Amino acid sequence: MQEDKVRAIGLGGLVGPVLTGEVLGGHFKPSPASYTGAAAALGLVPEEVVLVGDDVVNDVTGPAAAGMRSVWLDRLGVERPPAGFPRITSLTGLARLLRDLGQHGVL
Repeated sequence: MQEDKVRAIGLGGLVGPVLTGEVLGGHFKPSPASYTGAAAALGLVPEEVVLVGDDVVNDVTGPAAAGMRSVWLDRLGVERPPAGFPRITSLTGLARLLRDLGQHGVL
């Protein structure tokens, strides 16, 4: 289903891999094995991954508990992120945030 969504929005063949719980051996967010499995599938360790997402538990605190860095995508811009996590309101802000974090030795 996720691959179909990627194709439907015109990104087929441009992004990937699409790593779902089914692909990761039945490990779904916020299970730590879902994050460590995704990192391993990419040939990385969790500390080398930055997960960006709009769900605080599944995309921010969950990956952080597994050793990943995370950024909260708060499209409505109405809430505060959990303490210690960066927040963006649009993906257009991601490149700048990553540059800024890298300059401060966070990445």
